[in-house]
Order: sequence, then C-alpha cells, then structure tokens
Amino acid sequence: STYLSADDILTVDGADDDIKSFSTNYISNGTVESREMIPVSVSAYLTCFAQVFVWFRAEIYNWEKLFENYVDFQIKRYPL
Repeated sequence: STYLSADDILTVDGADDDIKSFSTNYISNGTVESREMIPVSVSAYLTCFAQVFVWFRAEIYNWEKLFENYVDFQIKRYPL
C-alpha cells in the first residue's frame, strides 16, 4: 500500500476527509515524530489512472498517424 505525507495529500482532489482526520490526529499527538501517515484516497488513484489513460490514448493516436503517413509515403514512392 502507498502512503503520502500531509504535504503531498493537500494537493490531491477529494482528499478533504483525509486532511480532517490528519489534522485531528496531528493536534492530539502534538509531535511531528508521532504523526500518522495517510493512505492515498481512492480519488487520487482514479485521477492518476485517468491521466495516464488519456496520455496513453494520445500516444497511441500519434503513433497511428505516424504509421499512416509512412505507409502513404511508401505507396506514393513505390507505386505498384
């Protein structure tokens, strides 16, 4: 399982509940050494997955276009 520090979790969308639970734990403990690490929220995983998926689709599209252009070029270069 993946854990983040409080500084990391503050930048994640939909992590309000995690931040509230962290702040109460942090205040009650009082020391930095005893603060609890927070599990990454589900929304963070979903956001990351969505970003990777969109990037991957864009890369595949670019490679498809490159291949199509290459094939068209070869057909024009060596007509049957």
